[in-house]
Amino acid sequence: MQQAGGVTFNSSALVKPHILNMELQTGSDSEMADRMLQYHVELYIEELSMQYDSLIDDNPDVQKRISKGEQRGKIQGLQEVALLAVKGDYPDLAELAQERIERIQKLESLRELIRLIYKAPDEKTVRWLLETI
Repeated sequence: MQQAGGVTFNSSALVKPHILNMELQTGSDSEMADRMLQYHVELYIEELSMQYDSLIDDNPDVQKRISKGEQRGKIQGLQEVALLAVKGDYPDLAELAQERIERIQKLESLRELIRLIYKAPDEKTVRWLLETI
């Protein structure tokens, strides 16, 4: 990507059609029609993508949904870490851990649980942790 006069453009997008046209005129490529079609499809997709990017970036409702999805992803990631911590050291507690950890929807609570699981001296302590959450 390059910028000229405040406008960002893809320099390869400017050169590529000329190269393809030269190949077409000289007959140097038997797959020219496919390559021309693919090139135009790529340009069209890039143009649509830029339009949708601005719609997404400028819409507060969309931004709120994206943020909510990111938050949910973080929660699911920490739930997975907590579950793996239990399964790794205390496989007999896996079912209990699955039930209890899925209930936790706050990032800080999950982080604290993970810290406590890793510091727990034994299975009895981890069981107590899981039963009290």
